[in-house]
Amino acid sequence: MTVERIINFAKIKLEKKLNESIYVNLTDHLHSTIERIDSGVTLTNPLKWDIARLYPNEYAVGKKALEIIYKKLAKDLPDDEAAFIAQHFINAEVESGIDGSNSYEIIKIVGEVEEIVKDYFHTEFDVESLNYYRFVTHLKFFAQRVLEKKHYDEDDEDIVTTLKKRYSQQLKCAEKIRKYVLDNYQYDITSSEILYLTVHINRLVKNL
Repeated sequence: MTVERIINFAKIKLEKKLNESIYVNLTDHLHSTIERIDSGVTLTNPLKWDIARLYPNEYAVGKKALEIIYKKLAKDLPDDEAAFIAQHFINAEVESGIDGSNSYEIIKIVGEVEEIVKDYFHTEFDVESLNYYRFVTHLKFFAQRVLEKKHYDEDDEDIVTTLKKRYSQQLKCAEKIRKYVLDNYQYDITSSEILYLTVHINRLVKNL
């Protein structure tokens, strides 16, 4: 069965436990997708490149799925479908610490925050670097807290005061993120979150 082959590949590639609902959800998705494409309707995924960047293993599963579908069903699906399939696996991941049902919103927030940092420092990121990986991992959990309206319990106001002297520009960038998130998601970042954002931003831009 095509779906079973895709899921078996995903289990090996992702090395994560998947919710059993993936069998039904992926089957329904592929059935409706093939029907839609056969009728001449194709959809673009606006988050395709963000998914490929933030969830490379899940996107690789999506790409492999397109190969399996072509080989088994002789259906040539567009690359955007790899991203849609990847989202199903992100949503099905169990015990990842991130609620997969919010994957679309999480990817959107991560991209928005990244753009704020890029614009502030007029730079691009080395997406292969360890510091970028740490930054993005932090942002995924940060986005989850934004969506769930949860906060860190700690209060690090004294440390933030120290950061004003050592990392003033990085702190100002974190404050811009705070304002953006407050204005757009009605979520006010705590001093602890400001601290962590400032530290991660500093690692990213310290060699500029």
